[in-house]
Amino acid sequence: MTTLTHEGTWVPKKTPRRKPGPVVIKLGSESVTIYHGRRKVEGRVYPIYTLICHGPDGSRVRRNFSSVEEARSEAERAEKVSSSRNAARADSV
Repeated sequence: MTTLTHEGTWVPKKTPRRKPGPVVIKLGSESVTIYHGRRKVEGRVYPIYTLICHGPDGSRVRRNFSSVEEARSEAERAEKVSSSRNAARADSV
């Protein structure tokens, strides 16, 4: 795709870069979401991965990680915890 400049010449149009969407990991009926963002500390920009899930007591939990691998491993652990919580709740009924 090209666009016309004010000088009358045609130049290629830059396509905007899309941000990657959140990663949703599902295990049974439970889902854990990992969002990607950036954090600026003293002028330097660092990637940040935010994990959002439900804790053992059912409350919403947000945790930040510096790598996606750490966030994924914690997501798998959190899914196991919430799955066992749901199983215990089903047994008590």
